[in-house]
Amino acid sequence: MDEVRIGNAIRFSGQPAADFLIRIETDGLSVRTPCVPTPTLAAFVQGLADDFRGWPGERAWRDGTLAVTAVHRSPGRVELTWTVEDGHYDDLEWSVTAHTTHDAGEAMLSLARDLRAFFAR
Repeated sequence: MDEVRIGNAIRFSGQPAADFLIRIETDGLSVRTPCVPTPTLAAFVQGLADDFRGWPGERAWRDGTLAVTAVHRSPGRVELTWTVEDGHYDDLEWSVTAHTTHDAGEAMLSLARDLRAFFAR
């Protein structure tokens, strides 16, 4: 698997032994930046899928320049907020945020499987 798409806004891509990239496209803006290949994102999403009946408040995950927050919305929907931040350009700091919404059950399980397979390469 060379790519994982999450809704229309988020895409992970890359080749084994090369940099992985995350691309966020939202409101006419497209940002592509390197990301750390990490199985902890798949584990975070798997935990959300396991708790498909819901949870109170917000859950969060962060690794390097990528942060993901999750809120369970009734009935049976999970809203993910994806934020990429980068401050590698002298005094310039930027961030881009996109939102995706998923069914709490099988859609989240499928997303966790896809992320696990992608980052395991």
